[in-house]
Amino acid sequence: MARLESSLFAPGTIDEIGRDDIVALAKSLGEPAVSIYLPVGLPGDVARDKTVLRDLVVQASGELAEDGYHPARVKEVLELPNRLLRDDTFFAGGMRGLAIFCGIEGERVLRLPLAPEPAYSVAASPWVVPLLPVMEGGGDFLILWLDLNDVRLYLASRFSMSRLSTEDLDTSIEDVRPYEDRQAHISARAEGTSRAGRVAVFHAKGVGEEMAKRHEEHFLEMLAAELAPQLAEWSAPMVVVGVGELASSLARRLSHIPVAAVRLEGSPSRADERVVHARAWEAVESMMTAGHRAAVERFAALAGTGYTTIELDEVAAAAHDGRAESLLVSSTRPAWGRRVSGSNQVELHEYAVIGDVDLVGSAVGDALASGAEAYLANTEEAAFTPVGAILRY
Repeated sequence: MARLESSLFAPGTIDEIGRDDIVALAKSLGEPAVSIYLPVGLPGDVARDKTVLRDLVVQASGELAEDGYHPARVKEVLELPNRLLRDDTFFAGGMRGLAIFCGIEGERVLRLPLAPEPAYSVAASPWVVPLLPVMEGGGDFLILWLDLNDVRLYLASRFSMSRLSTEDLDTSIEDVRPYEDRQAHISARAEGTSRAGRVAVFHAKGVGEEMAKRHEEHFLEMLAAELAPQLAEWSAPMVVVGVGELASSLARRLSHIPVAAVRLEGSPSRADERVVHARAWEAVESMMTAGHRAAVERFAALAGTGYTTIELDEVAAAAHDGRAESLLVSSTRPAWGRRVSGSNQVELHEYAVIGDVDLVGSAVGDALASGAEAYLANTEEAAFTPVGAILRY
């Protein structure tokens, strides 16, 4: 496997959030567990970010007091967000949002690449559903930055890009130019300068262009051959980014793997890496989010067959028992309540009371833990609320 080098896309400013993170949070218990979400990161708006967080902390503090918690316990639970408010450097990063989970064992601050709506919850476990969009399109893909004199390889996700070692690759056309072509090039130049007239000059130019084309094709063939074992190791789709026809020419030589080509104007070496990442994600997004679309289509196809349900108690029971194949969540709004002991029934409450959890978030955690998928569906994809499930049996 190629050695990972330093991260070059938003280094240290966002947290990768995956299935295991959401499962761990959903299954964490606290008395109480406080979850806080807010958008952050607009340049020059640190004061605004702190104001939003301070307001949410005040609201959460008030709710904890109303629930009868002692002021000392309230202070202890909210120490984490209050500590962030005292940190003048924390909000200066490149994140777009924050998720803060406190009052539980293993308190966490997650720096998000997307901006959530400002909100908080006080319950018996963290509120995790707003994290689902961050997990959307998860998985890795490769980006090959292709320049005849500078080849770079990156491992990327929807929100990150880290450079990989290219020590096993020829990264410049000079590395693979055959000796005989060098000699032919020298001879052609000598022939052009030894004869008088425009014809000889154009002849030499034509030979040079033909050799340059052969050099380019040979370089791409060598590069494709060297990439093959590394691509087999990563088992990930690739996006080739290059100038002119370079990207598509190499992509054709890599037809044995899922590969897309992105054409840039100007040299890739002068392109901003964030721009390259964004263009690459556009090319691969449909492939990386295919699971979401397939789940929506499968839910519609199975409706009425007994292999889908939109009843919250049935969804919760199926997720808990490992019978859910996929969940489609139609709203990030919590569904407060609890499962009735000894049955598959749930007890719903309009507002959270002590001991309540978000039943949708709990089902999401159970489903993800059993290997199922969970997606946040838009209003066109889901005509139900708050959640639907495709059942395995």
